[in-house]
Amino acid sequence: MNKYFATDEHIPYPEGLTTHVELCSLRNSLPHFHKTSLELVYCLRGQVYLVTGEQKVLLKEGYIFSVDANEIHYMSNPADEDNLLLIFHMDLTAHEGCFFDGETVMFTCESTHIYPYQYEAMNHVKDIILALAAASFGGYLDYECRTAEDNLADTLCRYFDWYNYNNQDEYINPDLHDRFYSSFSYCMRHYRNKITASELASREHVNPNYFSQFLTTTVFKSFSSMVKYVRCFRAHHLLLETDLPNYEIAYSVGFSDPKYFYAAYGEWWGCSPKKTRSAADAHVRNCLADKKSIDVIDDTNALKTIESYISQWHMRKILFP
Repeated sequence: MNKYFATDEHIPYPEGLTTHVELCSLRNSLPHFHKTSLELVYCLRGQVYLVTGEQKVLLKEGYIFSVDANEIHYMSNPADEDNLLLIFHMDLTAHEGCFFDGETVMFTCESTHIYPYQYEAMNHVKDIILALAAASFGGYLDYECRTAEDNLADTLCRYFDWYNYNNQDEYINPDLHDRFYSSFSYCMRHYRNKITASELASREHVNPNYFSQFLTTTVFKSFSSMVKYVRCFRAHHLLLETDLPNYEIAYSVGFSDPKYFYAAYGEWWGCSPKKTRSAADAHVRNCLADKKSIDVIDDTNALKTIESYISQWHMRKILFP
């Protein structure tokens, strides 16, 4: 274990339920990931700087952001301002009917990227997690809340998975949706091997030219970009979980030459592998030096706070629709 080690953080789900909620103020959090859980970070007050995978986001008051399963992330509050975060986790393995497939299905439920047709769905997501938070802090989150959990899962799958990223209306072609995730899943499983567009087209029983054109309509824009992303995603874990030199990481995730890894990583992550490690190193040092990085609010006070926020939230929706 090295100083960059990103832990697979265990989520203590209540028995029979698939969600876990925590209200906290935060200055720093160590790099970590959740192997089979989706995390929604909802900023109720102030702001927080969130680094998740290839994205670096300033999450402001009223904003929400999804962190995918198995995605390394950490947060900081550089200005040391007062903030309040609702951290919501959902166990993806419990919702098989919603196209969940571990780390393969990814989401973009984020206030920083939203189309008009998603506005109502975004408010619905916030309504559900606030209600489940109140139920949790009030001590009455039980199996009867499972309907709300399933409703949240359905909404996320219908409106906020990665296939929706470039989709600017509510209609989703199920065949194209399945083709996208089938191809993406194959790359996630076989990233160490040589993968070709023709191979994937054959697996999907379509013409290679049509398949390449199809990928231009997705978040990846091209076949080569999708493969690069998958390999860089795997490399990101190795960068923050091991001491392997960059050239070894490049070969281990399927790049034929380290220079291609460095170029692809810069394309997707916006920085070099070396900078990713140095940034994590600096962040970990700050966390270890800070004795009160995260202040979790006890259930009694959390319930009062959430109930007050829910009242204000619904008032704003009515007065300023």
